Amino acid sequence: MLNGHLDQAYLPDLASTFDRFNISAEFYATQWFLTLFAYSLPFPQLLRVWDQFLCRGMKLFILAAHRVPMAKKQKASLQIGALVFGLHVAVAWVPGRTWVGYPWPGGSRIVRTCCRASASLLHRGSRLLSGKNKWLGGVLGLDGNIYCIPCNKDAVLQISTTDSHISTFGSFAEQGTFKWSRGLMAGNGNIFGIPARAKSVLKISPTTKEVSTFGSLPEGKWKWHGAVVAPDGAIYCIPAEAESVLRIDPESDRAETIGDKMPGRWKWYGGLLGSDGCIYGMPYYANSVLKIDPQTGKVSTIGNLPEGSWKWHGGVVGADGAIYGIPAHAETVLKVVPATGEVKTIGGPFPGKYKWLGAVLGSNGCIYGIPYNAQSIMKISPNAEDVELIDVPLKGRNMWQGGVLGPDGAVYFIPRWAQHVLRIKDDKVSVVRGDPIAGWNKFQGGVLAKDGCMYGVPQDLDAILKIQLRCLCQSSQLSPEAGDVPQCLKLAWYVTAASMVNHNGMICPRKGENDLSQNPEKLVWDEETVILPGGHERYSGWLKTPLVHDLAMSPYEAVPYICLRVNGIPATQQPAQNGPLLIHCGGPGSGKECLPKKGFDIRGEGNASDLNSHFDWWAIDQRGVGLGGRFSGAPDDNVTTPPCPFKYPSGEDILPFPEFHCNEIVTSPLNLEQIIQLMIGTDASESDIAEAKEYVYPILAFGGLAETNEGIMAFNETYVRWFYRLLKLEHSLCYTAPRYKLTSPSGREYNVLRFGGTIDLAQDIDQFRRAIGAPKMSIYGMSYGTAVGGSYGTVFPKYVGRLVLDGVLDPFPDVERRGELFARGITATWNGITSACDLSVLETGEDLCPAAPLSESKALRLIQDSTHPLRASLIMKLAKLAIFKYPWPLASVTLSCVEKFSSGNAADDCPDWLESIVPTVPDFRSNDTDMSSNISDLISNVTDANNSDANSTSSNSTETSPRRIRREWFHLSQQALVMGTDTAGRLNEEATVRWWKESLAMQPLGTPWALAWVVAISTWPGNARPVPPLGSASISPLVVGNLHDPNTAYTSAQLARSAFPQGHLMTWQGYGHCIGLIGPLGEMLSESYKEAEESNQLMNYTFSLAKFACVSKIQDYLETGELPLDGHTCLVPRLLDTGSAPVAKGLLFMQKLYDINVTDTDPSTEVI
Repeated sequence: MLNGHLDQAYLPDLASTFDRFNISAEFYATQWFLTLFAYSLPFPQLLRVWDQFLCRGMKLFILAAHRVPMAKKQKASLQIGALVFGLHVAVAWVPGRTWVGYPWPGGSRIVRTCCRASASLLHRGSRLLSGKNKWLGGVLGLDGNIYCIPCNKDAVLQISTTDSHISTFGSFAEQGTFKWSRGLMAGNGNIFGIPARAKSVLKISPTTKEVSTFGSLPEGKWKWHGAVVAPDGAIYCIPAEAESVLRIDPESDRAETIGDKMPGRWKWYGGLLGSDGCIYGMPYYANSVLKIDPQTGKVSTIGNLPEGSWKWHGGVVGADGAIYGIPAHAETVLKVVPATGEVKTIGGPFPGKYKWLGAVLGSNGCIYGIPYNAQSIMKISPNAEDVELIDVPLKGRNMWQGGVLGPDGAVYFIPRWAQHVLRIKDDKVSVVRGDPIAGWNKFQGGVLAKDGCMYGVPQDLDAILKIQLRCLCQSSQLSPEAGDVPQCLKLAWYVTAASMVNHNGMICPRKGENDLSQNPEKLVWDEETVILPGGHERYSGWLKTPLVHDLAMSPYEAVPYICLRVNGIPATQQPAQNGPLLIHCGGPGSGKECLPKKGFDIRGEGNASDLNSHFDWWAIDQRGVGLGGRFSGAPDDNVTTPPCPFKYPSGEDILPFPEFHCNEIVTSPLNLEQIIQLMIGTDASESDIAEAKEYVYPILAFGGLAETNEGIMAFNETYVRWFYRLLKLEHSLCYTAPRYKLTSPSGREYNVLRFGGTIDLAQDIDQFRRAIGAPKMSIYGMSYGTAVGGSYGTVFPKYVGRLVLDGVLDPFPDVERRGELFARGITATWNGITSACDLSVLETGEDLCPAAPLSESKALRLIQDSTHPLRASLIMKLAKLAIFKYPWPLASVTLSCVEKFSSGNAADDCPDWLESIVPTVPDFRSNDTDMSSNISDLISNVTDANNSDANSTSSNSTETSPRRIRREWFHLSQQALVMGTDTAGRLNEEATVRWWKESLAMQPLGTPWALAWVVAISTWPGNARPVPPLGSASISPLVVGNLHDPNTAYTSAQLARSAFPQGHLMTWQGYGHCIGLIGPLGEMLSESYKEAEESNQLMNYTFSLAKFACVSKIQDYLETGELPLDGHTCLVPRLLDTGSAPVAKGLLFMQKLYDINVTDTDPSTEVI
């Protein structure tokens, strides 16, 4: 018997079973392998016809084969990773997961995949696929193509699984209907069709694409049904209405009948190879089981079964070596034990007709009957001889026929009359996602292809069924000796030397240039997924990454790890042709919520778009971003986030990077006076403290420098100084807070806020790339995301695929340079608005800009006029809203107010109620204010009406309500953490004031906003860890600049183009921050084009059409890698409309934005 270390360690139960029943495993396995190698064919492909043995058969045959004397070269041919695919990817008996093992330096590795399936139709309506009963069954050839057996068709159908191309070939003398029914591949790689009504055997040569027939067989209907490749290499066909067994010799192309004649109709249906080397036919009308002994050629029957018709429809070899017949009309399951010759029935009674037609052996060792007319799936547990029924969600007749064990370990049933594919995994039944498929007799049988997809062979439907898996992978380092490897994989562990079996989904780990064997568990995906608008399925997971990306420390210090959340949407066509695509939508402060990609679907193509089909999309939470992200509101807000699953060797949990927020001052137990003393010293005089209160209290009340009834705070030097001091104190308190301390396994305490810069994020991104084994990483960065993408391309250029930098924010290590560019973007946008206004006086139309000419000078005079502080603040607030958020229609409202206050004339286009958007500075000297209270109580007394955020788009209610203390008081902490860490050239208070004065003289409108960023960066207390200067000569990014982007100056785009000499620059003439997310404009534009064409008119060239054309070039680059012409400018149709026409809509918009109730509002005005 089977002896040796492997046998004793992993096959004791199988070995003892063989001994007990005196089964000569060595004889049959050796005979089979000798026959195999006599044909000189690759081992894994021939294993495909032996898939009924699955895990245990694999162990037996591999072990036996290793004991057969073979040449070294022949033995080496056994060492192939395709072995795993040849046995349905060697799915293990692990709930909810598929495991694939492969060697890895420092220990074997395992990959777990979490998969979701979808079904679609290929080539719907193709003329090649017309007709009824076209093909019955398909066979996977050694070339990876599927060959469909002609039933009524006069040609073989070939399905290419690499590109889904279909073709027909071959001709034969046989004519008529129902010629051949199903087929199988012999040891020489040729495929043979089983005669149903044909008088010859069909032979298909995938290599030469030749089709021929041979043999002279008797006439009849449904003569043979089912066939088996035996250990002697011959094919034995099971007689249904034929009177004898048909034996086909694949080498000599000879067909002959063997055994005595056995008259009768529908005698046996389907044959299976037993563990004793004999073939067994399942009784349909017959009262006994057919037995064929290929070694002797003897044909006999065993067992004595009751009379009946259509009793058992095919069968399955169980993991216990017994054969199980599936009841069609029979009310029990048939069990045949080849080792003893025992024939009996188990389970039931199950009344009904055509209940189950065939079955599939599941990855858990159970057998699942395919429901045809039954309203349930039959589950057979071989070891326990237990039969149970599992309810199905879809009911009907003639529902499914044919099934496939998928590479994810699930069983898929092919629809006949049913409108959907049915899936069962771990006894959980579900309907596979996909549009309903109408029609009867749609498909006959399914085939698992090398690409991991499953294909349904068309019977009457004029389309091919494709079942595609979208999987996310995670790796582990496991040891078979430790008992933590699924049993089914233990033998494959020792015979597999391929680096990876490619599952359909996000790229699974494989050996590459980075050895991850020391830290193999990097990425774990959650069990729960989210269905996004458009039908995209989004995965979420945890990435484990070092807090300190410094390998030089590893020999001396066990650095702590952190967990970061990631989201992923696999490509709809797997594997993803272009690999992973990271979306970073800016900030700093955005995270995994950047992933929803509906905005990228500019043509309204949904899952069919190239970007959806060819990229695995993903996003990551930057260090410090909370689980909701800065831009929360994604549809997964209510999804429970599981804890980070990673642990240190000690068993201690690895923790997520803490959410970073600063509200230390307003939540402290100190009062206002004590806060001031922390900034200027405890020896400060009462007069100094009293003066400080005049400025500190309003800054704290508003959470920054606001535009108020007393003027524009950012224009007042004293306010600027106290703002600097408050932020410096806030950041110092935050930096030293205990919640940001992390202890390493070595016991050393780390301040995590030292490691929150852009260079850390770039390293985390590459950690993800290595975790999924992707050779390249594409990045689409917007705003600050361009600093992320540019830094990654600079530090890791050889791993960059496509790179889009949209709205460039260069991470200059000098804060003065940053401040200049912050202000320049605002100035350029305002100049664009005022230029359009002034030019309108030269136009012939009546709708002129009210502030023209000299609109810019008028506005600046009003803003800088300290004698009218409320008016100055109103113009500044309106201008900011127009610049940052709503150039149309608020530019017209702003310029109407500029003209009103410049001319001194009343104007309906600038009503007095607009002044209510300017908040009032709270009077802390009032009797209602207790200055001894702690600061949080003091701030909470300020009503929401006085809470003004210069860039907020939320409504400001005029009702008095208690103030809620925000977790992020100044809205600058994430920017301070990231950009402060990136920036070495920070400014002290005096240098900041000097810069402010110089900037205010040059760019008065842009300086207040830029000032907040300059102060936030300059007051960050942690040591700088700057990124290197952006640039690489080896990658070719597409740099997109916007002439009127208030957040990122166009100059930065020009500088980025210079830094990447192989890149190209594209310019957008419009307004707004970045350009990429525009939604399904193409679908709407297509309808507009059709309407214009039908009316014989030219389509209007609109801003939407211009933006669509521009974004199309970005997406073309992502898909093809072809850059647009360097220097291409996306032209807008006209200048911004600054006339009086949009004013009515702008005023109504302001009412909605600030929740202002104006009784005389024109009800006919449409809300935009």
